[in-house]
Amino acid sequence: MNWRFYLLLCSILFVLFSCGSSASLEQQQALYNQGQKEQSLAMASDLLSSGDPDVQIQALRFISKVHDTKAGEEVVDLFDSPSLQVQNQAIITAGEIHYAPAKDKLLGYIFTNRPSRKAAVIRSYQSIGAKGVQPLITKWETTSDPAKKKVLLSFIKKIGAASADAIILSFKDNALEENKEKIQLLVQFHSPVVAAVLLEHISEENIVHSVSYAIQAMGNDAINPLIAALQKLHLTTTDKKQLAKQARIIFLLGEIKATKAIPLLTRYTYSPDLILQARAHQALKKIRGYS
Repeated sequence: MNWRFYLLLCSILFVLFSCGSSASLEQQQALYNQGQKEQSLAMASDLLSSGDPDVQIQALRFISKVHDTKAGEEVVDLFDSPSLQVQNQAIITAGEIHYAPAKDKLLGYIFTNRPSRKAAVIRSYQSIGAKGVQPLITKWETTSDPAKKKVLLSFIKKIGAASADAIILSFKDNALEENKEKIQLLVQFHSPVVAAVLLEHISEENIVHSVSYAIQAMGNDAINPLIAALQKLHLTTTDKKQLAKQARIIFLLGEIKATKAIPLLTRYTYSPDLILQARAHQALKKIRGYS
């Protein structure tokens, strides 16, 4: 009789706890829908310590959805949750809210043998941003163990184009030859996103040769981003930095032989700036096969 009573009591407590957790989640979502964002986020943060894996996972997903960086510390605390599912969701959420302080813990999971953990870490790195990915790039660069280096490179390749900014930020100043391994890695992503990120660094004199070399090596993958970048710049600008950027983009379009860019380059042959005029004429000649 006692054991039956015990089972009944446990069942009642479980139902009450579940209902309470469910009600809390519903209340938290309702607050958010009513525009009470701060109260909703505070409640979601509190739910992270509920001890109920299902509730914690839903709270983590909500924090991801609204990009609540204030909860970053509590999210990272759940990396050590007893539940593997909670751990993995916390790892993903840390990346999705761009919580860069999670970078050291993420790096510690690189050599995991658990497929679900590996997938979570990759997803986190794909979202976290350059500051979060940079330690991984540094680790790959400085590791002397060939086996570990191979694992690290494999991870970076799986992160893909999302690692581009961190790779570019790790370029050594005025050292094209030293940067070629990283450039080759960027080219292997075959992504216009990578070309667009490279173009954000085209005006940085200390790495301009490496950036230009990488864009040129990307070939067709770089054409649309180059055209889009040139279209955003004013044809009649007198700003020296913008003029230098335009000249570099025009040169690269010529080197890549971007036939799609002919109408835009033709407009630049009428630029009030004589250097841009000359660059446009040279680019068009290269595209049309005259030199």
